[in-house]
Amino acid sequence: MEVQLREQTKQIEQDRWKLSQQENKLKTWQSSFEEERKLSTEQFYNERQQLSVSRDEILNEQRVIMKECYEEKKRIAAEKSQLMLLQKEILETTKNDRSALKAETDLESVISRYEKESSTVGVRLARLKSEEEKLAEAKREYVKQQQLLDEEFDRLNTAGERPEKI
Repeated sequence: MEVQLREQTKQIEQDRWKLSQQENKLKTWQSSFEEERKLSTEQFYNERQQLSVSRDEILNEQRVIMKECYEEKKRIAAEKSQLMLLQKEILETTKNDRSALKAETDLESVISRYEKESSTVGVRLARLKSEEEKLAEAKREYVKQQQLLDEEFDRLNTAGERPEKI
């Protein structure tokens, strides 16, 4: 019975040792998992912080751009208003000044000549474009005919006849 008791004690000690080993292994795994979870959480937090900072920077940049756009719009409106006033003043002065009327007439004459020349240039340009298209078509036809002649030359060459190439 003592032998049996020793064997059981030995078996219990072995089981305790195995259990202790498994418990240590589990603790190691748990510690590893906890560390990994902690690192993942920190990484997630850092990434979230970076995203938040990036978002804030983008929003600030957007605010600055919107402010600049608003200020530019106000500046353009003010310039437009000034130009309209200036145009109005110029029109009033030119109505009262006969020499200004002459200048306006001269300007209209120059504009008229420009429009005539412009339309003439447009017609010439259209004619040149048409001629260019005709030349391109003629070139394509020439290349096609040349290829046909080359093919005929090659065919006659292989048939044994020896014509002179053009």
